[in-house]
Amino acid sequence: MTVPAVLLPLAFNGLYQLRGKPVDFAGLDGAMSLATMITPFTLLLCAGGALIGWMVSSRLHKTSRPST
Repeated sequence: MTVPAVLLPLAFNGLYQLRGKPVDFAGLDGAMSLATMITPFTLLLCAGGALIGWMVSSRLHKTSRPST
């Protein structure tokens, strides 16, 4: 999920630039700067989501087991 979360803003930044709209990070250097800023945040968000999903899943499996 991190790769699409980084590539999508880069694609929109490029599309806005191609349409002639002003962007904060223009050109290839701007795209690299934007990717450098976005990547750590998306890694944290994806890891946090995976951790929450794992915790919920493990709790559901614990409650669905028959007691012996």
